[in-house]
Amino acid sequence: ASIPQIRIQVYFIDNEEYFKRKQVFTDEAGKPFKDNDERSMFFCRGVLETVKKLGWIPDIVHCHGWMSALVPMYLKKAFAEDPIFDNTKVVYSIYNQESNIEIDNDMARKSLITGVSEEDVKLINIASVDSLHKLAIKHADAVIMGSEKISDDLNKFIIDSGKYLLNHHDNEGCIEPYNNLYDELLEEAEVYS
Repeated sequence: ASIPQIRIQVYFIDNEEYFKRKQVFTDEAGKPFKDNDERSMFFCRGVLETVKKLGWIPDIVHCHGWMSALVPMYLKKAFAEDPIFDNTKVVYSIYNQESNIEIDNDMARKSLITGVSEEDVKLINIASVDSLHKLAIKHADAVIMGSEKISDDLNKFIIDSGKYLLNHHDNEGCIEPYNNLYDELLEEAEVYS
């Protein structure tokens, strides 16, 4: 789709089996969908394959929340040799969201694709929203606190990772910190190219 007034194109990834539901992560009774793991994998791979097929060369890929948590690992491992993603930096925004969502413990095995090893997915051997956040943080170049408060365990993991961290900002109109983060990552990419 396109939004001509602001000259932007929007791409939708769809799959009738995974996304033709009225609810997002749980059914009407609040029970998590059993295929949330597969839905996430389909989405993450679908986005990267679409970017590749269209021949876009992204400077920065910004992932939001656990549903996109496999993207940083896939970019750094499975797509590491792809020239389209040579200098791509990854930003992961973490939110205090849906920590009650159950994730199939077989997700680690299901996530294995060429370039991704069992060691790479070890963090999600016991799959949960928090373990997916940790996997994304491990492979991201920078982390943004999308929520004011996250668990102490995740906060410690972020600090211990040594990744560039942008703390939560309440000021909705304030984009300067985000612009500065992007500029810093782009400068770093230029140094290494």
